Amino acid sequence: MSLFPTFFPVLNQKAAKNRDLFSKNTSKTEVTEDGNRLKLAKGHIIEAKGLDALQFFSTHHDYRRGRLLIPGPEFNNVMYSNLAIECRDPRGRFLTPEQIDSFESLDVAPQIKSNIYRMGISLPLPVQCFLIPFLLYNKNTDILAVAPTGCGKTLAVVVPLVEHCIQMKKEENPRIRPLNAPFAVVIGATRDLVHQLQIDALRIAFETGIDVKCAYGEYDRTTNGKDIRDGCDILIATVGRFVDLVDKGDVLVEETRFIAVDEADKLVADEIFQDLMIVLNNRVRPDVTYALFSATFSSAVRSVLPRLMHSNFVQMVMHTNGISPLVKQIFLESTDYRRKEDILKILMKEAKIIPEEKLDYDVSNFVHPVQYDVEKTIIYAESRRVIDYLAIYFSIAGIRCISMHGGRSQRQRNEAYEKFKKSEFKVLVASNVAARGLNFPDVKQIINYDPPQDMETYIHRIGRAGRLGSVARAVTFLNPEDIQHMQLAAEIIEELRKLNQEIPDFLKKMANMVEFGCNDPYVMDFLQSVDENIFSSVHV
Repeated sequence: MSLFPTFFPVLNQKAAKNRDLFSKNTSKTEVTEDGNRLKLAKGHIIEAKGLDALQFFSTHHDYRRGRLLIPGPEFNNVMYSNLAIECRDPRGRFLTPEQIDSFESLDVAPQIKSNIYRMGISLPLPVQCFLIPFLLYNKNTDILAVAPTGCGKTLAVVVPLVEHCIQMKKEENPRIRPLNAPFAVVIGATRDLVHQLQIDALRIAFETGIDVKCAYGEYDRTTNGKDIRDGCDILIATVGRFVDLVDKGDVLVEETRFIAVDEADKLVADEIFQDLMIVLNNRVRPDVTYALFSATFSSAVRSVLPRLMHSNFVQMVMHTNGISPLVKQIFLESTDYRRKEDILKILMKEAKIIPEEKLDYDVSNFVHPVQYDVEKTIIYAESRRVIDYLAIYFSIAGIRCISMHGGRSQRQRNEAYEKFKKSEFKVLVASNVAARGLNFPDVKQIINYDPPQDMETYIHRIGRAGRLGSVARAVTFLNPEDIQHMQLAAEIIEELRKLNQEIPDFLKKMANMVEFGCNDPYVMDFLQSVDENIFSSVHV
């Protein structure tokens, strides 16, 4: 018997194929139609434009394109040979945590394992081998985990949380715990990260009876509160909306046993973090378990640990280079005037003309009717106006391009995220809202139109490419006369040395100017040229 209503019209063969694939890979469950909204399992609402838009896939498995996204050729070497996981207690003593080598060995509900395999994931990644059993079997121990982007932290967090919720629901008295008192809370640094975390959590919690809800800005406040009061076991939220919901009584945290914070370094830098600390220090149980995760941890993060975590917390560090060695870093010396033309040349280098009969849109009225298929690329810029301008510029040049920044509504940002992820658009021009935590499969190229303001953001941006061991490159435009660019260059050089990658001469000059290495020949030559220019301009 089909899972889908027989009266739903078959719009085209592609839609019918997508529905068949979804049905084939989904066990019997309640799937009902409510206009353009689909209800998947208990309490899980997924927005969709039609049944063809509802897919059960992860970054590993994509039914729409009908293929398995397998790790790149150097995956095993990068993920298993070039890293080490180190665990220490607060006193610095080494620990040897339990680890797994397959999901079958996990003591979790069979449905969780089934959902993992349905996502196309057969073996755990290294960070999952350590983190999943640690979070499962050490309920009363806090953890601070440092691991690079793209290594599988999200799955490592969600699986234990769903299992803990299943066990606690079995043991609890349903009359005591209010419906809006979640067992677990996951805090994300941005709305887009929360959106992605919720999707991954829904996949793992599928048919387990665990209600996963999200909360973020631009989600209608009244609707958001009602949705949570209808039942919430795991809440995934941004800081601002979470604090507001707790203050207004829409979320009760007295029963919360686990609090996870993703991209903690970004969170600590926000002013609203102090409001979150007030909630955590005064509202939650004293025995709540904390788990903090990020690719980088600054001194600011470490300074809040004594106020947030218990004295027995464990530090787990995955030792790799901050940037994947499979991402080739390229640096171009450039002024503000020619960057967009230079980027267009980079995009067109490997471009192929798309035959008109293969286009699913009319190009007869386009300024540039010839359309090009280019490598999947993310271009980062700082200004919203510049981001939109670049997206229009490349679109006019015949490259399908979409933009994403904080000035867009959450619905628009989600749409940009999904369309780029599915390769409907091959180029995404974005601000730093797309720099942290978001999973974009198959990204071959990162271009920094505007360099980031700090090294942490640089690492996060570059981390959008080279995921699962795939080869990629990152191009960064630097102005040799910009002080901020000089400071970034000095930090980048340290990473390049670790990776044994070539360091351009102009990058060395920029770094040396910051370090004031006056014994360095580059600096001496520069200073001498400055003196000559000064004296040549003086008229006696």
